[in-house]
Amino acid sequence: MQIHFLGHPEKEAIRHYLPGWVDWLLQQEKSVGIGALLAPVLPANLRQRVTVYQDERELVRQGDLLVTLGGDGTILLAARLMGAVNVPIMGVKFGGLGFLADVSPDEFEDAFREVSQGHAMRQQRMVLEGWIREAGEKVHQQAIGFALNEFAVLREHRANVCRLSVWVDDQPVCTYIADGLIIATPTGSTAYSMAAGGPLLAPMLRSMVLTPICPHSLTQRPLVIGDHSKVRVEAAKGESGRLIISADGQELEILTHGKSLVVKKAAHTITLLQRAGHTYFDVLRAKLNWGDDIRQKNDE
Repeated sequence: MQIHFLGHPEKEAIRHYLPGWVDWLLQQEKSVGIGALLAPVLPANLRQRVTVYQDERELVRQGDLLVTLGGDGTILLAARLMGAVNVPIMGVKFGGLGFLADVSPDEFEDAFREVSQGHAMRQQRMVLEGWIREAGEKVHQQAIGFALNEFAVLREHRANVCRLSVWVDDQPVCTYIADGLIIATPTGSTAYSMAAGGPLLAPMLRSMVLTPICPHSLTQRPLVIGDHSKVRVEAAKGESGRLIISADGQELEILTHGKSLVVKKAAHTITLLQRAGHTYFDVLRAKLNWGDDIRQKNDE
């Protein structure tokens, strides 16, 4: 079994834990791979016994298990680098809120045993695929990337609103006048979309949510659609600003007049591993204090 580690060594806690984990895995005759940025964390005697990858894309695609060290952003990075290969990901949480990173550093060995014995829960998370479509004598489409959380269209200069016309399955929805628009997966419903007032979707739902950011109309509320649908976004008539397309927080393209952003469900999924007995609602309660009675806390 090949276990690969993806992360960055800026956190002191990673430097503390990682050498012990690698030594423990090698004692069990596991193969270990590590990125070049993390390699200096290991003492020389361990570094000589692992495979060091200069290319993180190869690192995330060639193992049997990818262990991400960090927060949710590290898992999003892994999903982008991995593409359609779909190596199972076990996220170890170092700082941050952490909706996706399920394992605390002190739980690593127990969590790995659950994975190797087949007891961990495997969740297939939906991925979005984005395209730029350009009309002309012949319609041209160009793939621009994938997103585990969301695609977003935003005005470059955030002081002004943008005007975005939206279609679902080629049926006109509306023209949003807002600070931007988010197209999120169920996984992404607890990220940027939630911050913008979108609903929380259970991760296994077959759906997407369109969430306008600070819309200038109370009638333009978040909209949940099926995962079989195709969403098209264009700069509306009168829109003169520079519109940026991002995927999981990474800027990809500029949306200009004559071009459309097309978003649909990708053909592949991302596999996230969770410890047995950890549920989605456990995460909501732990991370968001979901369902807590603040009146009782105020009385304490």
